[in-house]
Amino acid sequence: MTSKGVIAGNTPRGEGLITKNGFNAYSILVNPLPRMVAGPGAVSTVGKEVLALGRKYAMIVTDPGLTKAGLTGQLVTALKSTGVEVDVYDQVSANPTFQNVRDGIDVLLKRPINETTIVSLGGGSSMDCAKAISVIGSDGTRGSDGKYDIRSYCRYPVLGTDDKIEPSSMVPAVLPQKPGVPIIAIPTTSGTASETNGGAVITDSDAQIPRKLIFSDGSAQAKVNILDPELTLGLP
Repeated sequence: MTSKGVIAGNTPRGEGLITKNGFNAYSILVNPLPRMVAGPGAVSTVGKEVLALGRKYAMIVTDPGLTKAGLTGQLVTALKSTGVEVDVYDQVSANPTFQNVRDGIDVLLKRPINETTIVSLGGGSSMDCAKAISVIGSDGTRGSDGKYDIRSYCRYPVLGTDDKIEPSSMVPAVLPQKPGVPIIAIPTTSGTASETNGGAVITDSDAQIPRKLIFSDGSAQAKVNILDPELTLGLP
């Protein structure tokens, strides 16, 4: 790791591979890690990072608890201090759902998508939801009912007649044709490591019996991680 937190490597970031291995029909190479800005008060640099990505709008994706705790407001202030305009989606569930993703996309599309950065604030749930919003909001595939077809972007494993997972079900029905909106990840917990990759777990809230599905796309990996230990001080 260099002094700037960049990990060197020449393997394509988040490259997807279709394999002949029956169980792991879709594999992800995770390399290198996003650039990191770390230290007490590091969250104050978020506006500078948005501008460095060539964007002037930021959409915060977080949960009601962090808004209530005042962390969302702190982040809004930091962004606005550098002239970045801000929208907030703070209704992410503890286990993010298809509906969370759709509601977040509605907020994302209020601004020009090519001028916006998503800033995920929180634990794995907020970061996972932000990834799906980023890619599906950019790619924009809708179902026959006019809703964003979240399920088609996910791996939906089903059992074959031999009681083994059908390999084809581990490949999403829709592979994104456009890269996701750039993400800056600001974790407030230590443990999920969701900020390091493009994978997510999203609950299929459209199903009669909700189930968790896997979403993954290389472009959903954060461009920058801001690691501020002061954001963890109020954790229960």
